[in-house]
Amino acid sequence: MKNLKSILIPIDFTDSSKNAVKYASYIFDKESINLVIVHVTEKTVFSQAEIENKFNTFREETLTGLPHYEFHIYIGNPADELLRSADEHRSSLVIMGLKSENRKESISIASKLMKDLDCPIIAVPDFYTDYRLKRIAYGNDFKEIRVSQVLKDVMQLALKFSSKLYVFHVNREKAPVLVDNSENILEYYLENIDHEYVAINDKDMENAINNYVVEQKIDLLITLSRDHGRNKSNSEGKLIYQLAENTKIPMLILC
Repeated sequence: MKNLKSILIPIDFTDSSKNAVKYASYIFDKESINLVIVHVTEKTVFSQAEIENKFNTFREETLTGLPHYEFHIYIGNPADELLRSADEHRSSLVIMGLKSENRKESISIASKLMKDLDCPIIAVPDFYTDYRLKRIAYGNDFKEIRVSQVLKDVMQLALKFSSKLYVFHVNREKAPVLVDNSENILEYYLENIDHEYVAINDKDMENAINNYVVEQKIDLLITLSRDHGRNKSNSEGKLIYQLAENTKIPMLILC
């Protein structure tokens, strides 16, 4: 995520949308990024003029002080239109707000995006306002990672905010985890970052991760939407979906 130019933020004018914009303005350099703010409506319930009036209010409440942004209206299926928008604007990151109520709708859209997007997604709960990145947790299965950009993204965030990085693995089996060459690769990227390896033994992976995040007061949870090992294959995304349903902190989903 080093060369971010275009960040796509879907909005529906609710608090979750506002919080996604606020989070983006904290995490990234306001002067160098362009926010592509997109509203998708499946039906023409509101006229374009009414939507633009809603955006004017949204802009006054949320976008003051942000020098580079643009607003677009799309009509159609939310996931399809957001994919089209991300492609048209060459977006390098998507930031989505997660609502406290009806969160499954947002997660369903995010899940569809993960399958076809080649850029990361950050999901931010609407009630999360403690914008800091002092403690980052990165879930890793210790397979040899083939795609170096995944580790570069993690490293850049940790360096920017002087964060401590917790590289954790949930072991659901009694047998020990075979680390192979992955630890050497991790150490190469994390040499200048305060980091710690954590092994968690628990058959319930979702429960283990949720408990760990709370106990360690983690500020950002990083997960992979796809398998980046040598035998690359698409992940089912089931675990990410389950984590997003209950997360109380932002999640960065790397593709």
